This record gives sequence, structure tokens and C-alpha cells, in this order.
Amino acid sequence: MRTPLAYALRDQGRLDEAAVELETVVARDNRALDAHYLLRLIARDRGNTIAAIARFERVLELDPGAVEVYRDLALLLASGRSREGRRAFSSRGEGHRAASPGR
Repeated sequence: MRTPLAYALRDQGRLDEAAVELETVVARDNRALDAHYLLRLIARDRGNTIAAIARFERVLELDPGAVEVYRDLALLLASGRSREGRRAFSSRGEGHRAASPGR
């Protein structure tokens, strides 16, 4: 589901209003890839690394082939602002690695 109003609000720097619009979309349809995609950007723009990582993960659940999302996640984790995010992400990764067969 496209969310043109939310994109316009984000472009205008009205992040809170865009997030409210997107959360409404997600409440109606949790598989709304476009809404999750933009929510990850808003969380990143706000410097909320933990929320951004959660949104990155949701986007990748819905669209595992989203190469740009993997790239953006790597950039976020490599940035100096994301020390807490790297910890949160790596602790989740440890659980995934432990549960993976053949490891």
C-alpha cells in the first residue's frame, strides 16, 4: 500500500506526522511493506537506532531480497551513532546463529 501523504510529510521534515500516518497503515495491514520501509527511514532520521533495526528486520521479513535495506542496515550499524544498535542487533544475531542448523 502506497503512502504518498507520509512520504510528503517526511520530505517536509514532519517526521512525527508521517510516523502517525504510517502507524495507522500498519495497524490496518501489518504486511504493508511500504509503510514499514518508510518507518525504518524515519526511525533512522530520528537517530532511534533500536526502532530502526526493528523496522529493518520487518522489511527484510516481508522482502528478503531488498538489497538496499541490507546496505542501509550495514551503514547504520557502522555509523558512530549506533553503538547501542550494534549491541542489540548482535545479541539478536547470536540467537539466530545458535538456532541455525549446521553451526
